Amino acid sequence: MKTKCLIILAVILLSWACGGGGEEGTLGWDGPKTDIQPCDLLITEIMAKPTSPVSGRRWVEIYNASSEDIDTGRVRLQIAKPGSNPSIIDLRGPGSVILPPGEFLWVRIDAEPLPEEMVEGLNVFRTTKSVAIPDNDFEISLLTFSNTVIHAVTFGPKDAPCTPGSGFVSAPVVTSDQAMELRANYFSCSAASTECAAWGGASTEAIPGDKGFGTPGEPPTPSGAALGSTPVPGEVVITEIMYRSSDDAEQADWVELLSLGDEWLNLQGCVIGDGTASGDNTISDPVLLCPGQLVVLSSKNLEEVDVEVDYVFGGKPNLNQSGDTFYLKCPDADGTLTDIINLDFSGSGPYPVSSDNASVQVCPDRLPATPTATDYHAPAAWALAPAGHTIGTSSDLGSPGIENPGCGGGPVDPCDPPCVGNAKCTMLDGASVCAIVPGANDAMVTEFMVNGSEACRGKKDWVEVYNLTGDTLVLTGCSLTDDNDSTYTIGATAVIAAHDYLVLVQDADGCAFDAPNYTCFGSNPNLNAGDDSFVLECAGEVVFSFAYGASGEPDSPGNGDNSNRVSTQLNSAPGNPPNPATAADGANWCPSASVTACGDLATPGLPNQACGTAPVGDCNPPCGQGFVCGSLAGQPVCARSPWQLDIVPTEIMVNGSTGCSGGKDWFEILNLTADYLELKGCDLSDDNASNYSIDESVVVAPGEYLAMVQGATGCALEAPRHFCYGGSPNLNTGNDSISLSCGGKTIFDVPYGAAGEIQAPQSGASVQSKAGGGSLDAGTLLS
Repeated sequence: MKTKCLIILAVILLSWACGGGGEEGTLGWDGPKTDIQPCDLLITEIMAKPTSPVSGRRWVEIYNASSEDIDTGRVRLQIAKPGSNPSIIDLRGPGSVILPPGEFLWVRIDAEPLPEEMVEGLNVFRTTKSVAIPDNDFEISLLTFSNTVIHAVTFGPKDAPCTPGSGFVSAPVVTSDQAMELRANYFSCSAASTECAAWGGASTEAIPGDKGFGTPGEPPTPSGAALGSTPVPGEVVITEIMYRSSDDAEQADWVELLSLGDEWLNLQGCVIGDGTASGDNTISDPVLLCPGQLVVLSSKNLEEVDVEVDYVFGGKPNLNQSGDTFYLKCPDADGTLTDIINLDFSGSGPYPVSSDNASVQVCPDRLPATPTATDYHAPAAWALAPAGHTIGTSSDLGSPGIENPGCGGGPVDPCDPPCVGNAKCTMLDGASVCAIVPGANDAMVTEFMVNGSEACRGKKDWVEVYNLTGDTLVLTGCSLTDDNDSTYTIGATAVIAAHDYLVLVQDADGCAFDAPNYTCFGSNPNLNAGDDSFVLECAGEVVFSFAYGASGEPDSPGNGDNSNRVSTQLNSAPGNPPNPATAADGANWCPSASVTACGDLATPGLPNQACGTAPVGDCNPPCGQGFVCGSLAGQPVCARSPWQLDIVPTEIMVNGSTGCSGGKDWFEILNLTADYLELKGCDLSDDNASNYSIDESVVVAPGEYLAMVQGATGCALEAPRHFCYGGSPNLNTGNDSISLSCGGKTIFDVPYGAAGEIQAPQSGASVQSKAGGGSLDAGTLLS
């Protein structure tokens, strides 16, 4: 790794303790902890793919995260693939270890003893039991002999995308004799089993005499987020690429990258590829870039020709000699891979085509004084490398890892033909285009959302903007303001093609959104649900000033639409494109009736559907397998039938007041899932076998409540969402039960009073779950 800038790293992670040990175990202090609790021990490193029959055997490392000595002889290690019986390693018996706090236990599986000098200072437990350890799609856990789970980590299948809440973490790509290690900055019980980037391939050699990469029995090498931040678009550019290398054994394909960031960056966890069957490559080692630094990614090591390679990617990707695409994707805050670089160097692409054994490069003399990522990736700034290394027996042109030479010609406008007038060259969909700063009435609002769903980025506001002109518009440098005078200046590249859409999303950092074209405007402006305005101003001129609710023409989204995540849209049916005259009439605005992939009723970045309520069964896009089209607040949504404990009761009322529900019973239910749940076809019942079959669409939104009210006719209840189930079931005051079954399976069956754990409600008073804040689950709510 190059050391072009001084990195002073202070990782105050844990208080690493030092201690003795050996193959026969470590003597502990008096009174080691035997009542081991969840998270007292952590699984921190795993060797799953050894090649040698003696050194480099399979092993697992365990860390004492508690403040006490722990008798690890009270613990068993369990490894299981889905659908198969688990393999169990018992840490009792001869050689069992008393593990001090802050130290590691190296569990060596099916291995011969090692010489004492190799394990000096380490805590080691050896078992002769032969247990296979997969390198993906498996669960590894530590349990007490009374089956208390101390720590468990589930790794997903190869290439499975990791998202928060998926139930597994990413299985790192490792080679033979390379351990999977918990990165130092993720040393916590929760992070190790939930954070997508928590695990990576070890990059430090094992103890002397043992084969492979890993740190068995020792702290990990700090990596991941603790060693620089993950790049975001605009922070890393490609400056040179070799895809026409010779067949000489010393030759290689390589890519040179440059950091434009202000802080040092780390490419570990990012993905490089060319979009072909050769496959992607997840960068498993730290690849650090100081500001202004170059790094080289190569298919081979080039030490013999005096080229320092920062990462060897082997045959994945395998760059095509006739030209290829190259992309770099890095995970955002949610673990979603985002394009940092995606360029087409093929013969049909916009960049110069390489001849045999020559690289193509950015020409520094064709860049402006303060170039941006757009300037570096402008095709007119590229040319064949005019000088280069002699590699092998061929003279391969290029300058990997060192500053590119000039190509001649001086700075150029990357747009061809050059932009004229007040237009400036920018990038749109990977191509250079001439764009103008919009003036008054060049753009308009066509849809807006106050507090969208969690799936669409944390219940944030967004505004859809339509380009009314035949020119490409650039909004970079424009300002956004609302009624509260909270202003945001757009700093990112924000471009709208002619007669197309751009969605402006409220999101301070890590922005990701389900729309073809979007940019983020930070935490402010923050649109009110009742009424507000949204003003776009560019170069001192108001492009549009849009107001809703009491302030303008469109109706307020209101609390009902807000809770149901429904956008307000302009009627823009086919043949009726958006125009300011239509927007000036509030009658032309309506709640959206179309569903996005996020679960919102909205169409951000896409043409709006005609105003009006879509009929139930008309979900667009169509629902996926296992989902049906239901109705929520008169709008179509894709929902599924609930499974056991997907829904639970959270409050029970027997004989409410006459003014509220006519003196009838009601009970509140909560959807614990991230899906819309359809109750049509389900049955309600109680201990008296008085049943009610739901024969209409009743949908409970993700994480939302629904009040089920006893009322055959004229049912009314002061609740945001309620459903009337007729005269039965009729809940007793003393004791009874509430049951919901769907498709012949019981979703919940909750007794109260003498029949169960929940106290009986008094007439006219409810009983409710006492679960507080944080994550709610069925076990907490029903206890």
